[in-house]
Amino acid sequence: IKKTLDKRYLSLSLIGSLIFLTALLFKFGSKVDLFSDRNPEFYTASLKARANSSLPAVDKRARHVAKKMQEAFRRGEDLEWMSLRVNAETAEILLKLKDKAVRELKSQNILTKLRTIDKKDLKTLSFNAVKGGPPVGKALNTAIQSNDRKQIWKFIEKVLPEMRKIPGLVNLKARPDKDKGMEYKAQIHTQTLARMGLSSQDVGLALRTALEGALIMELTENNESFYIRVRHNEKEMSSLEELKKIKIKERFGRLVLLNEVAQIKEVPAEPYKRSYNFLPTVFLEADINPKITTSLKVNAKVKKILAKHIKNHSSVHFKMIGEQETTEESLNSLFQASLLAFFAIFVILIVLFKSFLLSFLALSCIPLGLIGVIWAFFLHGRSLDFLALIGLVGLAGVVVNSAIILISFILKLKREHPESAYSEIVAQASKIRFRPIMITNLTTMGGFLPTAYGIAGFEPLLENMTLALFWGLFTATFLTLVWIPCLVLIIEDGKKLASSLKKKFISMIFSGPAN
Repeated sequence: IKKTLDKRYLSLSLIGSLIFLTALLFKFGSKVDLFSDRNPEFYTASLKARANSSLPAVDKRARHVAKKMQEAFRRGEDLEWMSLRVNAETAEILLKLKDKAVRELKSQNILTKLRTIDKKDLKTLSFNAVKGGPPVGKALNTAIQSNDRKQIWKFIEKVLPEMRKIPGLVNLKARPDKDKGMEYKAQIHTQTLARMGLSSQDVGLALRTALEGALIMELTENNESFYIRVRHNEKEMSSLEELKKIKIKERFGRLVLLNEVAQIKEVPAEPYKRSYNFLPTVFLEADINPKITTSLKVNAKVKKILAKHIKNHSSVHFKMIGEQETTEESLNSLFQASLLAFFAIFVILIVLFKSFLLSFLALSCIPLGLIGVIWAFFLHGRSLDFLALIGLVGLAGVVVNSAIILISFILKLKREHPESAYSEIVAQASKIRFRPIMITNLTTMGGFLPTAYGIAGFEPLLENMTLALFWGLFTATFLTLVWIPCLVLIIEDGKKLASSLKKKFISMIFSGPAN
């Protein structure tokens, strides 16, 4: 310790160089992705069948897709459970991985494998990885708005080619108004219905029974309930002509054809008009390749492209939503929380030391923790996410504790031994407090270690936060034991130099000219 203090200017220069190198690494080598999709726990498949597909046909196709999804994983080792939900013409498949698979499997590789599944007769089939934390939307999601939809599309046609050149941007598409396809429309003959003693509800019930069947019984076995549904053969209801032949019983018990009481036509369904904040909107959406870029970089480049072209389209404007919108809101909240935390720490230090200089000296240890965090995430190949940044805010309070212990003990020894040299006091204080500081921080790091590396349990939401706390505290512990004593002595050297210069200046003013 004494040798380090004797070479205090060199020691601080080395630490300063390390801080500078860390800043360069953060600028050019680190990835910041607040809502990174690394290690997703869930994978989903969304499928939509073609119009007029029966429920059993959708269920059969969904089970086929679920089986193919299982084949993309090591079934016995990777999968914890899988669920399937089937509705009319749509189905959703949800798959959860085991903790070990969450740590080992790369979402980009899994999604690439899943997207090779052939959709065959399905209208759409899409796969997504669901990460932990709040829903944040697409990596790129931009709302292009105008009262004139033609102007929106003219603007999109200009920017899309340039956006496609952005490295790491994949699956770029414009989401227009949704075409709902064709639908059956029944125009009821009210007079004929009244004469037969029927109502429009009878017609609707007959149509629903013909297309979906009717529930006739509920059975219970082993405390589980299931229903018996009777319906037409799928082939019997495969065309509009077959639908017209449905029979309805009128009040006298006679069966009449549906075509006699209603005219059924196949017509285009009303399209779903997309809007955002009550304005006509077309959404530009895309995913990213996390090996190449991050959502922050992509959104910054897209925003620059849109701002360049928007000048020539006065009626069009855009808004970055999805992950970008969530990121901005989260960063603003985190910035406010950080300011409040630093202010609270500073007030406590002022009350404790009754000195602005010593308070700033203790706060200067915070960047020492950032060194360990940035290098650790770079070497682990991880992106700094939102929870890691929350860990940094908590780390600030932990790191300052070591500085408080050192500075307080230096001031105590100075009061008790005013005749001793200041360098001896600082060296003695550093030596005496070295072991307590090391033991205290090492026990704290021991608490973070199992969660940071998933030892005897794994929690993805806390992994990066505890990793930041562990390595930030690791570097700050060792560097603080050098940084604080050296800086205290350098400040004392500065005071002595200032006092010496002041005396010389005063002597020059008040001393008379030499005789």
